[in-house]
Amino acid sequence: MKAFISTYPRRSTRNPCVFGGAAFVLTVLILLIHYAAKYGLNAPPSTTGDEISYDRIGWNLAHGAGFSEGGDDPEFFRPYDQVGAYSPEHVARRHFSQAEPVAYRPPMFPLALAGLNVVCGRQFWAVRILNVLATAGTCAVLVWYLTKAHGRAAALTAFCMFLVIDTRTRLFGRAILTEATATFFMTIATMLLIQLSDIVRLRTVMLLGIVAGVMVLDRTIFALWLPGMALIVYALSRCTSSDGAASGALRCMRGGFPVAAVFLVVTGIVVLPWAVRNISVLGAMMPLGTQGMTQLPAGFSDHAVEMEGVWDPEPAAQLVRMIDAGATTRLERDVDRAHLGKTTALSWIRQNPQASLWLAGMKVWQEYRPRAFTEWFISVSALAGLLLSVGRRDTRIFLALHTVNCFSIGCTWSVEGRFVVPLMFSIHVLAAVALSYPLRAVRHLLT
Repeated sequence: MKAFISTYPRRSTRNPCVFGGAAFVLTVLILLIHYAAKYGLNAPPSTTGDEISYDRIGWNLAHGAGFSEGGDDPEFFRPYDQVGAYSPEHVARRHFSQAEPVAYRPPMFPLALAGLNVVCGRQFWAVRILNVLATAGTCAVLVWYLTKAHGRAAALTAFCMFLVIDTRTRLFGRAILTEATATFFMTIATMLLIQLSDIVRLRTVMLLGIVAGVMVLDRTIFALWLPGMALIVYALSRCTSSDGAASGALRCMRGGFPVAAVFLVVTGIVVLPWAVRNISVLGAMMPLGTQGMTQLPAGFSDHAVEMEGVWDPEPAAQLVRMIDAGATTRLERDVDRAHLGKTTALSWIRQNPQASLWLAGMKVWQEYRPRAFTEWFISVSALAGLLLSVGRRDTRIFLALHTVNCFSIGCTWSVEGRFVVPLMFSIHVLAAVALSYPLRAVRHLLT
């Protein structure tokens, strides 16, 4: 157990906050100028993905229609209609004449959109600024941490890699999706785990539980992370407490299960209001909504085998065709699809246990495999950094988090890299360790 948290990062005598603050300001300026010049901050998103769904829910929340989709408000469609004449991908289809409650999206991002709609009116620039701030926050923590733990050369390397070489930063900083916020929350959770490996404090455990709850409310898949994160908290608290590095409130717990239980209880309290809402409106024990079960055949089916674990809309579309629309409400249809999706997927798993295991491995491969030269460069650098620093406590925490991520991917599906994006902090720390290693080795020889 003690090996899990050995070799804590050395503390730099420099002022890392200055470098972190500078990285934050530069990231905000560079991304906003880039987006404004190349795309326009207020350009509507494509209507072929999840972005318009979040946009609709946020707009309906802001205008008193509740957590719902649909509606024919001309003000909502105005920006899409203005560009639809010359850009077909921005034509917003009016599926439903009136708004109907939904329970297949997590609430955090739509609530943020609703607040921005109330304050700023019909726009897209405000949410993009929000995502840029989240991206800049991740970059600031990255530079701050590397300055503190590895020096300025590693911090500067990571800043350039994060902002210039990694195209995912620029993509998801502009997209009206949850990747930017999820990455920031995951970065904060990672820092709290590193702090927990230094000393076990009740405050740290509770803050980690709050952040984990917010992560679940931001992206539902993080619910699958909770058992793995609880195991990490358990291991860290056992090791750290055995070293005597525990605060008074937790020292009497002697680490282990009580500390992990505190983490899970706090997380549950944060998620509880949303869970109660979903159970109430759905009339079914689906505390996190219907999306996961409805989409489950996309991860476990003959079609999933054909797609080699990559998510595809066809299995969910089949459920839509199988459920009679009739006179039932949107929520009732979603519940029926969720039950059918769960039953179909579990039946397939029981009939194809070996294929299910093969699919799990294939999903992880599809999610982590690089698809462009820049991704190859970052991935190979991060792997080299992992090998160079595997004895460090922070590196082992990074590795544990990626293991948890692999478990969640194996239980669901691959989206060709999007599920890896929240862990960009750890990836760039490891890449910077490798890329700055020659310089640090030379400096060590000269001193």
